[in-house]
Amino acid sequence: MIPGQHVLLIAVGPVQPFIASARKIRDLWQGSLMLQEISKAVALALHTEGCEFVFPSPERLPDDLRYDSDFGMANKILAVTPPSKSPLKLAETARGAFKECLRREFDQLKSEMEESLGREGLLSCVDVERLEKQSSDYGEFYAVWEACPSNDAYASAVEEAEKRLAARKMLRAFCQPAWGQYDPTGRGVPKCSLDGARETVLTDFGVSKNSPLVKRNTIKRNEHLDALSFLKRWQGLHPNKAGTLRFNTLSDVALAPYLKGIALPGNEHLQRLLDAARAAIEALGVREDERDTLLFKSRLNVWLKEQDKAKDSGAQKAIGALNELCRETCEPPSYACILHGDGDHMGKALANLTKREHHEEFSKQLGVFASSVGETVEKNGGSLIYSGGDDMLAFLPLHSALGCAIAIRAGFVASMEEAAKKIGETDEAAENVFRTYMPSLSIGLAIVHHQDSLYGSLETARWAESVEAKEGFGRDALAIIQSIRGGGGLTVGGKWGEWIEDSANPGIGRLNGPVGQLCELVELFEREEVPGRLAYQLRAIGKTLGEDAGEFDFGRAMMTTDEEMQKRVFLRCAVAAEAGRLIGAKESKPKVKEKLMDLLKDCRDVRGFSDTLVVALQIARASRLSHGRFR
Repeated sequence: MIPGQHVLLIAVGPVQPFIASARKIRDLWQGSLMLQEISKAVALALHTEGCEFVFPSPERLPDDLRYDSDFGMANKILAVTPPSKSPLKLAETARGAFKECLRREFDQLKSEMEESLGREGLLSCVDVERLEKQSSDYGEFYAVWEACPSNDAYASAVEEAEKRLAARKMLRAFCQPAWGQYDPTGRGVPKCSLDGARETVLTDFGVSKNSPLVKRNTIKRNEHLDALSFLKRWQGLHPNKAGTLRFNTLSDVALAPYLKGIALPGNEHLQRLLDAARAAIEALGVREDERDTLLFKSRLNVWLKEQDKAKDSGAQKAIGALNELCRETCEPPSYACILHGDGDHMGKALANLTKREHHEEFSKQLGVFASSVGETVEKNGGSLIYSGGDDMLAFLPLHSALGCAIAIRAGFVASMEEAAKKIGETDEAAENVFRTYMPSLSIGLAIVHHQDSLYGSLETARWAESVEAKEGFGRDALAIIQSIRGGGGLTVGGKWGEWIEDSANPGIGRLNGPVGQLCELVELFEREEVPGRLAYQLRAIGKTLGEDAGEFDFGRAMMTTDEEMQKRVFLRCAVAAEAGRLIGAKESKPKVKEKLMDLLKDCRDVRGFSDTLVVALQIARASRLSHGRFR
């Protein structure tokens, strides 16, 4: 370090409006891309001024920071400033790049809309004045800095900067919005349909049945959007950037194993039936990217009623084609999966690395991991929304979600091991400290119904990761929440466990512990070696006998003279004995029964085991569909 240098810490956002407020998966994806582009614009401005990055660690400067590059950028930047430049002026330059990037996005929106709809069409659908005022009021930009005159001062400077950033984010400065809450006639303006935070920028005509935006399926009838939400929707449907987003709605995610099974060689007859159903649906005037969501009979019927086409001849043809497809296959699966992951103890690990070069190596390996997440999700047939450092969100078909989560965690462990190894090459003591506070990864999987709201489904995935995996299972864990439509849900999972190699097959193995047990049960159900009704029969036993679920110390309970505690012991023993009798009575192979009994013994209670069986059965059914086994 050189006297006069500072560590500069910048955070841009907020993440919630850019990513979380959405009706379609494409809205989320586009919001994530926008936030990355804004962050890259800020980082590029700092690079131009001579700043050196600690986090992130782009390898190809300045190309990785240019607009439309493939570099995955988080919304937090840590840099070291040149000794000759004021950190205040650098922060102002970065803020200017932040505002300019947003302004450019909204200018492009108006230009594309005018080209597509004409000037009169634009003005009839959008309140341009309110859109312009809202566009200048978006975004949060925080910048803090601390003097760092020497290498020895680096760790304390970063720690102080982190404290200042946290304190600044706690401050909430409220001011009057730049746009009005009333139109020129004095009538109140509707709020955004997605989050209600800001007023709509769409006119009454813009959301009406005759609006070109409604006719083109850009928005739903009477769907009001604020400036940022409308920008994400427009860019998502008229993308300027090529992407690999596979899904538009949760229905598309749920359909993935079903469509994969139909597309297998030997199923040409089924593919022709699917093509016929798709063609009949498209003939009704449905846009191609919305077509497959209507392969669900319930969604097709609702759409026909909304469009007043239920009695049309084309509607009857579409219904007939869909019925024939379902007769030859089955009803499409109704559940999709959302993956949310986040690192554990990241701050503690960084706090115990006191040298800049160690932070840079850690950042580099974290960047390698973040880049690999996209490839892993792609291989498993999913769509990655974002992967910034240790944080990720993805939509996955149910049949591949569990395997994808395991592969992502394995990639994270490998990256942290590589970071420790690289740090140890120059500082063995630092490696030992890093291994003591080695970060881990917690992942939440939400299995949700395809007609559930996207917002609620995302909240379920976040809850699975932040509450169930981190708090309930103590971090370094996987938590799966199966959300039952119209009812409650259930949670299964636990610690990741250790990877056990198969001595007979090098390179092949499995996890031990709860996650490995879940994988084993999925395989048993997929091979149909265990009857599906077993899960529900075991659950009924616990309910009938009144088993109390949860952790229970049998050794301590057996030593107590408390009568109530002894009753609990006897009850648990009775439930376990009845569960064992039921498993023994099944027409399964002896080895399968033995395996089920071993797994039951490892589980904390029969109810927990039955919940795991229910989730494993659901995943196995999706897996069978992906292999073309429809019956």
